[in-house]
Formats: sequence, structure tokens, C-alpha cells
Amino acid sequence: ALFYPALGVTAVIPDMDPTRPARVNPERIIEAVNNQGITNMFASPALLNRVGGYGKKNAIKLPSLKRVISAGAPVSPANIEQFSTLLSEDAEIHTPYGATEAVPIISIRSNEILTETRDLSEKGYG
Repeated sequence: ALFYPALGVTAVIPDMDPTRPARVNPERIIEAVNNQGITNMFASPALLNRVGGYGKKNAIKLPSLKRVISAGAPVSPANIEQFSTLLSEDAEIHTPYGATEAVPIISIRSNEILTETRDLSEKGYG
């Protein structure tokens, strides 16, 4: 919770119940991103799925976003693929991995998941 402020990054807290990310009104998140010109976003996989599903269905774009970080639970390739439809070509989704109590120590980019590891994971290789 203190990582971005410690780096001097401005934080925008969206109008949502953080204990219920799967029930968020996706329009509020999209509005915050577009109105504030947000370039970096942290979202749980549940939030990513909710906003991504709504955005894809309604052909919404989030051109200011350059980096999306999703963690807290496994992020499926389908979830990444869906949310990627909202982003510009140069934006990336990262899925860090590491102990919750410490800064994540490993990160994989969305294009690596979608082009290199997805097929292997779906075949049971991890």
C-alpha cells in the first residue's frame, strides 16, 4: 500500500469498495483512468476481469495507461488478453510474483504470457 507513495507517485483512489473488486462499477474505474490521465494501474485479477469485460464489450480504450500490474491471485491469460483490448499497443500488463509480506521478486509481462508461456501452462507445465 505504501510502495507508490514511497516512490513519490501520485495515487488516485477510485470510488469502489476495495473488499469487493468483482462488484465494482467498471464505469467509475474507466472514468478515473481517463479523467486523471492515469499511466500506471494496480488491479487485482477480479478488478481486471470486471473492468476488462465491460471495456471490451463496449469498445472502450484507456490510452493513457502504459503499465498495469495485477497480483493477489493468479492472473489468467484470458484475463490478460481481455484487458489488453483496452490498452494501446505499447502498454503492458505485468503479473508480479512473490510473498505478500514483501515486494514481489519476479514479474512476467503480458506479451510473454500470451506468446510464450500460455500454451505450456494450459498443457499443465505450470
